[in-house]
Amino acid sequence: MQFLELIRIAASSISHLFQTVQALGREVAALRAARKAQELPAAPSSAGAPVPPLLRRPPSTKDFERIRTENEAEISALASRMDTEPRDPSWSRAAERRLSEAFRSQATPGTELVSVDCRTAICGATFRHDDPEGQKAVPRLIDATLPYSAEMVYEYSTDGAATTTVYISREGKHLADR
Repeated sequence: MQFLELIRIAASSISHLFQTVQALGREVAALRAARKAQELPAAPSSAGAPVPPLLRRPPSTKDFERIRTENEAEISALASRMDTEPRDPSWSRAAERRLSEAFRSQATPGTELVSVDCRTAICGATFRHDDPEGQKAVPRLIDATLPYSAEMVYEYSTDGAATTTVYISREGKHLADR
């Protein structure tokens, strides 16, 4: 039984690694294309069409505020979805058990799994941390333990006890789906 579990985990890791390498390949190709575009002489722009700058400006305070507001809205929508989405009894029980066992077995010292709640197409897992270092380790913990490719959104809380809530999509589903 342990050997099969190790094979499943290895296959999952290989799949995740393959997807990561593919994404990096696409990113490198895009960067090469952008660099090549910068080396070529600029083509005359059509009348009235704005020419986008080749290099982006550093993010401003306004940019950070917009990103923070968008992130808070996404977290709020996911929390609301967790409250209203019905449970798929056969899947959610099995997913909660699998995720709980995986997270508890891989947790770093000072990080405790508080809860795992799965619905129909989304799970929420909450962790409590002794210090900020434990909180920073959660993405690696999630990446090392998830048995499939999933979309994830992290909510970090620093007021009071340091906690992290991770919203995880069901395999084949997207967090943005309703």
